[in-house]
Amino acid sequence: AMIIAALAGEGKTAFMQTLSYHYSLQGITSLWFSYEETMAEIWERFKLMGVDKESQLFAPWNLEDSKIDFIEKAIIKQKQTTPFFVVFIDQLFNLYPKVDGKTKIDHLSSNHSLYLGQMSTQLKDIAMKHRIIVITAHQLNKAGDLSYSDMVRHAPDKVLYLKREEAPGGSTDQFTDKTFLKVNKNRPLGTRPIMPMSVVNGKFVQYGSNEYVEAAARKLGGRILNQFDSPI
Repeated sequence: AMIIAALAGEGKTAFMQTLSYHYSLQGITSLWFSYEETMAEIWERFKLMGVDKESQLFAPWNLEDSKIDFIEKAIIKQKQTTPFFVVFIDQLFNLYPKVDGKTKIDHLSSNHSLYLGQMSTQLKDIAMKHRIIVITAHQLNKAGDLSYSDMVRHAPDKVLYLKREEAPGGSTDQFTDKTFLKVNKNRPLGTRPIMPMSVVNGKFVQYGSNEYVEAAARKLGGRILNQFDSPI
């Protein structure tokens, strides 16, 4: 299980679509549950990326039910035709946890931290039970951290943070075209790489990559940039 965490408007959905795009290139199916944007909006971004209707991208016809029980039923149905696939959920705030005889929903709903943590744990359990990958977007609080719940941070196998670079003082824009991806392995040992990225044709690419440079050159009317040029 994986959490994509960022402030509102930092690109969580676009980043998950980028992952889904690369999975599709490998012939891996994606099952989408979007409670933030309509599937029409998401499909438009996929088309901009170059995804066609032959790609293995699926979403339940009716997404009115945001209970984790409903998501698991859709997963079970998808597994009848696709043994392995990746589930994308946008986002954790919009879900309702599975409730069994041991769960007191009134207690959960009165404790926001426990509520979110319970859902994060349940999604990881579903991923392990059905041997699939579950990737969920989660909005950070204004302080820019996951202080809502330690369980949200520790239950997944990976937590990826997105943060846009603020423009220098005096700039008319609030942000530059650069977004930083930080990988948190949720382990006491190991490195936590930080990767600069930018959005090209609706999807995230590594900042300074050939695709980024070509897009930047088009913006400048065809001038070819090299690694010593200043970012736009």
